[in-house]
Formats: sequence, structure tokens, C-alpha cells
Amino acid sequence: MSIIAQKGISKTKESSNHFNGEVNLLKKCVDIDTGICSLLLQIWLSSEKHTEKLLMRSDVYKATDLLYNCGAVIGDTKIFTAYISNAEKQLDISYTHNGIGWSEYEGNRLFKYSNAFPLNSEYVGTLDIKQEGSFEGWKDTVEKYAMSQTALQLGIVLGLSAVTTGFLKDELDGTLLVHLYGASSKGKTTFAMLAVSTAGNPSQNSKNTLMCDWSDTPNYKISVLANNNGFPIVFDELSKTNQKNLSDFCYNVANGRDKGRLNSNAERKDVFTWSTTVISTGESSILAQCNNNSGLLVRVLEIALDSITESAHTAEKLKSGIIKNYGFANVMVAQYLFQNETLIKDKFFEWRKKIERDIEIKSSLVKRLSKKLAVIMLTAEISRTVLGLDFDIEGIEKIIIDSVNKQNERNPFDMGENLIQFLLEDIVIHPENYQEYSLDDYTKSYAHNITAVIKAIHKKRIDETNVAQTEVIYIPRKFEELLLKGGFTDINLCLNELKKRNYLVTDKDHNKIKRTIEGKKIRTYCVRFPTSLITPTF
Repeated sequence: MSIIAQKGISKTKESSNHFNGEVNLLKKCVDIDTGICSLLLQIWLSSEKHTEKLLMRSDVYKATDLLYNCGAVIGDTKIFTAYISNAEKQLDISYTHNGIGWSEYEGNRLFKYSNAFPLNSEYVGTLDIKQEGSFEGWKDTVEKYAMSQTALQLGIVLGLSAVTTGFLKDELDGTLLVHLYGASSKGKTTFAMLAVSTAGNPSQNSKNTLMCDWSDTPNYKISVLANNNGFPIVFDELSKTNQKNLSDFCYNVANGRDKGRLNSNAERKDVFTWSTTVISTGESSILAQCNNNSGLLVRVLEIALDSITESAHTAEKLKSGIIKNYGFANVMVAQYLFQNETLIKDKFFEWRKKIERDIEIKSSLVKRLSKKLAVIMLTAEISRTVLGLDFDIEGIEKIIIDSVNKQNERNPFDMGENLIQFLLEDIVIHPENYQEYSLDDYTKSYAHNITAVIKAIHKKRIDETNVAQTEVIYIPRKFEELLLKGGFTDINLCLNELKKRNYLVTDKDHNKIKRTIEGKKIRTYCVRFPTSLITPTF
């Protein structure tokens, strides 16, 4: 039944002509994420043209301005609401969802995409995750233009790992954040588009694509991640961001949780969460734009690849094919995970143990990172079975293990080692900021802007195997400025790392010690490096 609101009379849906403003109730929908009920209305804008609008039930019954703005013409509100009430009783409940990926409804696990399984539910959010073309078309494109390159195989696996990350969220420490960097025109964007094509629209030029841009505002990027538990998201081209320090943003993304906020009434707002794979691309390291704290080193995997695509021609063919065919592979992997939960968890722990054995670095922090690397390798293994694609499992593992080792060379996972490396490098790079300390001339004048004085000392034992013959006596303000410059934002944490190694010389109950400079005793930060790291040159 329908209502001709402006005349207050009823009219059947079967009639071929419709009045302007006529309203038909098509569906009664319950959002499985929020439990909120909405009504799907058919509103006739002319006798031949109509639109469909999903509106909150309260907006329909109250005949708010929103209803009028959609084109409805309401005459007698009592007749209108009576029609809606009667029509509701004749309809079965339909289900909708705004969140995507893994979720629970009434105690049962389900996977939400443009539809959902095992519960039938329609996606009413904004992201373009509708399947396009065919799986066969996507697979044919991938086999022709991607599978010959192990780097591109990794791109597919990273896209699919979003499904596995969401599935194993209780076993992981947040979201998988991978940054791919290298010189321009090496195929980074093609890599990212291929990853996204497993789950949704990979076109950069389409509306609401999964391919975001680093120039988008932080709030927009968080909104794309909100309630996403299984669909890969890309932040393309790091150089476009105007954020100077990305530490907070990267922590939020990797932790899978937005910052807590209050509304205008000082009430706590709902906090967005997610558990997925986020792929970032750029020409430079993302960690270089973050604070030098070890926490991010186990939250961000950086991958530097010299070459990704075989040729520009191949890259264009690949992009053309996946823009026409996308959105099938991650649903297929999700169905396999859904049916094999126990097997998946067993394989996950097997891969964790293997990766911990294969990585050269032995650190508790690497054990935390191994969880996320295990998700990548587990995804590669099961996707080979599910999709019938011959992934190079050993080659993919080699890429991620090599990446971890290189990351450790640039930024040691052990924060103390990273700090010591930074302090020693500064002495080498800026020798003009370090001056010889004279034991005989206590009134020696030092340059005004020095960072520290270096003093040769008699051998002092640091531990069972190391001795020190050098003290670096830092001016406190200059030492703190130096740490901040290096991205070490927690001064006390840095001092504790030096203490643990018995490098920091202090007075009792202090982090500093009195030393004489220019005839005056002042409290300084004094660091004794072992002779294996620094030898006296004066």
C-alpha cells in the first residue's frame, strides 16, 4: 500500500501513474551494528521518477524536515503515520550494517561485506566495497601481470591479510600497519591498488574508494578505519601530508583505536575501533617522521623495494584489469576462515614460532612483531589454497624478514641500542660540539654552544667484559635538546636505558653528577661508553 500524502487518500502500488510526493514503505530495517531501526521509503519525485531513501524510523513517524527534503509531500500526518504503522506490520525485518569485516550479532560471528554471512544483511555505509566484474576476471589479470613478481604477490597477500587480522584480533596487538617506501615510479601505487582490489574499488579516481590519500585530514582517515575489521585501507604518498610528526597518528592506527573524546555536553563519545591492515606508501621512511621510541618499531613494518612491477606496460595492464574486476578474494578467504577456526589458530602459532627462529634479532620486541608477521605468512599459505594462486611462500617470507633486519639496522628495536647509536653518531657528525676536557686547567674556557666535553679517565669497569676510558660530560640543557632532536621524547626513559647498562654516572639518588667545568661545579649528565664503542683520542 502507499499513501498520497497531499490528498490524504490511499492508492495501490500497482498503478502505473504516481503523484508527486507519494510515499511507499518498502522495507523495515534493523542495523546489526547499532540495533537502530530504519525504514526504506520509495518517494515519487514526479509521475515517472522516484528515489529510495533509508531514514530513521523516528524521522518518518514525526514527519521531520528530512522527510520533506527527500521529496515527500505530507498532508494529513495522522493518515500518513497510520499507513506507515499498518505497512510495517506486513513486512518482515531486513538487516543492514555500516561496519565492515568481522563482527558478532546475537552471540554469533559473521563477516560483513556488501552483504554478510551467515546472516543476510545489506551494507549501507559509504565505502565502495561492492563487487565488480568477476573473480575469474581478477584472477586472470593477476596471473598474467602480477604473479611473476614476488613483490606484487606480497601486495595481494597484504590486502588479504586484513581479513586474517580481523579474524585473529584477540590474538594480536592491534592493526597491521605496513609502510612501503622507495624512489618514485617504482610501482608503489600499483602495489597498493592490487592489495585493495582483493576487497573493493582500487581506483584512485572513484568516490569512497579504499585508496585514501595522505593529504586527507587525520579525522577523515580515522573515519575510513572506524568499525573496519577486515578490509585493507591505503594511505598513498606520504609526502602529501602536512603533519610534521606522525607518532600519535601511527600509534592510533596501529593500536586500532581512536582517541577518546567528549561531546559538547562533556559526555564521553563512542570510541572508534578497527582491526585490519593499513598500507602506507611514500618515497621516504614513515618512522623518520615519528618519535624515536621503540613502541612504534613493533607496530610499523617498513618495506623498501627497489623494483616492484616488471615494466610500465605490465603495470598499466594490471591496473586496468583490477579496476574492472575487484572485491571477491577477501570474501572467499573469510569464508575459509569461518569454516576452519581451530586449524587457523594452530597454523598462526606455528608461523609465529618459525618467524622467531628465522629472524636474526633476538629481542622481546621482535616477539611482539612476530605476531603480525605471522598473520602475513598465514594469509599467504591459506590464500594459495583458497584462491588457487601459486604464491612464493619462501620468497614472501624473505622479503618481510629482510625488511625487519634492515629496519633494525636503521632503528634498533632495542631502544637503548638505538639511543647509544644516536649519541655516538652525533659525536662523529658534529665534532665541533664536543671539546677536550683538561684535567690540569680547571679554568679552561669552552665554546659557548658546546653539547659536551670529553674526558679521558683511568679504566673504569662497566661490567664483566667491558671497561671505559672516556667520559662524555653533557651540559644538561644541551643533552635534553639533543635527545628531543633525535626523537627521544621521554628523557627519563633514556636515562634508565643508560643506567641499565651501567653507562650513566650519577650522584646518589640523582640522575646527574657534579663535574667541574670552567672552574665551577655543576650537575651534568655523565656517560661512560665502553672502549669497544669509543676510545680516548686526547
